[in-house]
Order: sequence, then C-alpha cells, then structure tokens
Amino acid sequence: MFDKLKHQQQDFDTVLAMTQNNEYSVIISDINMPKLNGIDFLQALRDNADFTPFIIITGHGDLPHAVKALRLGAIDFINKPFEMEHVFNSVSSGLEVGVKILKFRELIKAKKGAENLSKDDVEKLIKLNLSIANLSGRKIG
Repeated sequence: MFDKLKHQQQDFDTVLAMTQNNEYSVIISDINMPKLNGIDFLQALRDNADFTPFIIITGHGDLPHAVKALRLGAIDFINKPFEMEHVFNSVSSGLEVGVKILKFRELIKAKKGAENLSKDDVEKLIKLNLSIANLSGRKIG
C-alpha cells in the first residue's frame, strides 16, 4: 500500500507526469522541496481536475500556507514535529475518500464519459463530492 507513497522526485514536471500516469489514493507532500513547492504541486493537480486527497506535512508551515492549502482542497496541513497517530488518521481518512475517487474514475472510464452516466451514477458523484467536502470540513453550495 505505501510503496506508491514513497516516491521522491525533485523535478516538478516529472512529479506531475507521474500523477497523470498513475492513480494514487492519497498524496503526501512537504511544502519546501528542491525544485518543487507543495502548494504549487497541489494547485497544479487541481488545475488538472485531479482531486486526489492531498496532505501537506511541513516544518515551515504558517497560517497563509495552511489557508491556501485548505482552500485548494488539502485534507490536512500537518506541522513538524507531528504525532504519528495524527498522520495515520489523516492518511486513513484520505484513503477512504481516495478509494471512492478511484472507483468513480473507473466508472467514468467504463461509461466512456459523463454524458453516459445514469441517475445512479450521478447520485454516486454527488455522494463522492459530499464525502470530499465533509473530509475537508467544507460546505458545498
């Protein structure tokens, strides 16, 4: 399970390409990395309509970074040093939603696009969006 989570890349384009070519249930990132900024990484994912649950762990966190990350849909912003239980709980929550996202992506691929979605499929999408909103503490509407 965690083998995909331990990829360490230093090139921004490589990391983005990796997320487009692989399906992840959750992504954990630091903010400050060589040649890569975690907030910019999250922004690029969202710009590409990738809503994979995203967790930021950092030793350089401040309120503006935290606010921006959460507005972009990060499910948690964890400052170092941290309790492993906090990280575990965050990853568990992310995986719960991430698996739903992956299942929905499979459904879309099987249906060859959103125009072929049934009423049941649309309801599943709505429930998925609500799950993501509840996980991040946001209200939809």
